[in-house]
Amino acid sequence: MRFYFSAFVGIAVILQFSLTGHAQYIPTYLQNHKAVVARSTDSLASFPGRKKLIRCIEKMDEDELLKNSSWGVMVTEASTGKTIASHNEHLLLNPASLMKSITTGVGFIQLGANYRFVTKLEYSGSIGPDSVLHGKLIIVAGGDPTICCYRWAETHPEAVFGFFASKIKSIGINKIDGPIVIDKSIFDDQQVSPGWFWGDMGNYFGAGASALVYNENIIHFWLRSGDTIGAPTIIDSIYPKLPNMEFRNYIVSAASNTGDNANVYSAPNGTIIELRGTIPAGRSSFLLKGSNFIPESTFGNAFNDYLNLNGIVTASKFEIIDHRTPPDTSLQKTLIASYYSPTYNTIASFTNKVSHNMFAEAILKQLGYRRFGIGSYYSGVRAVDIALAKYGITQSEMINVDGSGLSKNDLITPAFVCKFLRVMHKTDVYKKFYNSLPEAGESGTIGGMFKGTAAAHNLRAKSGSIERVRSYGGYVTNRKGKLLTFAIIVNNFNESQNRIKGQLEKLMIAIAESD
Repeated sequence: MRFYFSAFVGIAVILQFSLTGHAQYIPTYLQNHKAVVARSTDSLASFPGRKKLIRCIEKMDEDELLKNSSWGVMVTEASTGKTIASHNEHLLLNPASLMKSITTGVGFIQLGANYRFVTKLEYSGSIGPDSVLHGKLIIVAGGDPTICCYRWAETHPEAVFGFFASKIKSIGINKIDGPIVIDKSIFDDQQVSPGWFWGDMGNYFGAGASALVYNENIIHFWLRSGDTIGAPTIIDSIYPKLPNMEFRNYIVSAASNTGDNANVYSAPNGTIIELRGTIPAGRSSFLLKGSNFIPESTFGNAFNDYLNLNGIVTASKFEIIDHRTPPDTSLQKTLIASYYSPTYNTIASFTNKVSHNMFAEAILKQLGYRRFGIGSYYSGVRAVDIALAKYGITQSEMINVDGSGLSKNDLITPAFVCKFLRVMHKTDVYKKFYNSLPEAGESGTIGGMFKGTAAAHNLRAKSGSIERVRSYGGYVTNRKGKLLTFAIIVNNFNESQNRIKGQLEKLMIAIAESD
């Protein structure tokens, strides 16, 4: 008992002396706290801009906004790797959508800027003199995230289906008596990462990657709300048509100034989609978006309808080939046409600028398919790890479970991000990768930031934001004309995203103004 009492008294004495300013009783690592908070490999006397940057980092560390948070920052020269400033640079933190810069960067290296996803249309059987295909029409999916989406003219469903229909007619087919077969064996059937939250999956940003995509795997619900608070809402229309799916609408009307507080709940292999929450009262057409977990069937049904409306009669029968289906070696197939996506450069740039989760996951799975013959989260993550290992970047500073950063299980260090950005700087695809990142004050998720500062039209960065996470990583040229890499990641803050965003914007401006 006396031992515990003495230990308690000893601790109390140390705490008392610490509080009254007696530094000789404070451990060395606490005395040197400022040196640990922000470091530079150069003397600061000749670098006033860098001194200001380091003071900015120190002030952030002292700020009440971040006192209960975990955060880190690193700034290095792109060409030499020399550290300009750092704080907690080896701390593993959740990066949110900053992860997309890693996924797309590896994609530039492994796939190339001019790579295109390909979806093939084939047939088996024979074409009779009566213009009837006595056999199967086969869609061989290629994992293209853009097919049948409305982002580009050539990817619209009407353009894709029109292209295929014209090719079918050109070889003399006006009727198909067999099924439409969808071969989705390029990817496994795990559409979303196991690390994603249940509450995210059903919403549009939780739409995962599939072998055959339709409308970015997103469902559009147009709702009509009541005129009074608490009144039920009505689903006026749904796009696209989802076969064999049940919809349950529990959304009610709220005050007119409450905004969108509705969520969509669904899951892979489920047959029920629930809509819950509130939308403002008095709305005649309110758009709510959710994720589609049956995209291959959605594509097949829409394509079938298009063919019948455009003079090609089908039997309206369907078959699915997945990665578990034993190959039919007796089946003789003939290629009708190949549909190519926009270039990888176009897709990666769009992915980074709008922070598109599904596109990033499609890139990850394609990397896995190209290396291991099957696209999955496991193979994609392994493919990324192997690609980075060739540049001396190991897994010790990154734990990646998806391609988009939606999972809270993704962990990365600021030092890792800077090292990766320096690797990209030395590759022959650097310029394409650099241009894919949002431009400060101009485009993407940082288009509204940095107006009238040294960072405007200078800084390029991928941002990340999920609940209690805010991150940025990219490139900026400083006052001396040197290209810098930087990474800033903040986790577990108890403030609004906008307040944290404002603090990090000041820090990035200080990086741009450094010397």
